[in-house]
Amino acid sequence: MIMSKTMNDVNFGIKNELVVLEKLKKYHPSIEKKTYKYCLYDFESNSSIFELKSRRIYKDTYRDVLINTTKIECLLHHDKKGYVLFNFYDGLYKFRVTNKSLKECFFRDGGRTDRGSCEINDCCFIPTRLLKKIW
Repeated sequence: MIMSKTMNDVNFGIKNELVVLEKLKKYHPSIEKKTYKYCLYDFESNSSIFELKSRRIYKDTYRDVLINTTKIECLLHHDKKGYVLFNFYDGLYKFRVTNKSLKECFFRDGGRTDRGSCEINDCCFIPTRLLKKIW
């Protein structure tokens, strides 16, 4: 059952990557999906990199959303503009990762334990009020 939950989550994410990628091509014609299994972000265009997080919630279900700090560091220090994309039931939202934008976020341990292992890591908690709706 736990493996089934993990696989359901993985498949949910992969399916949403394909849907979001096709829509993003309208705004970023050069965007491509990264195929390296351990890449810290999902998409790259000529000017930007993007990490997509698909969540089975509405944007305002919680006051903030989390993402692993390792991914934030990658998006912050890359030569290209870094974005986290959050795909919620009520739309796709973006957060531009900059030193300035991160001042409104907070960092602490976070994660989940409902898939049969402890997935607690250093995380960045982004207030949902900072997310900008794309569609």
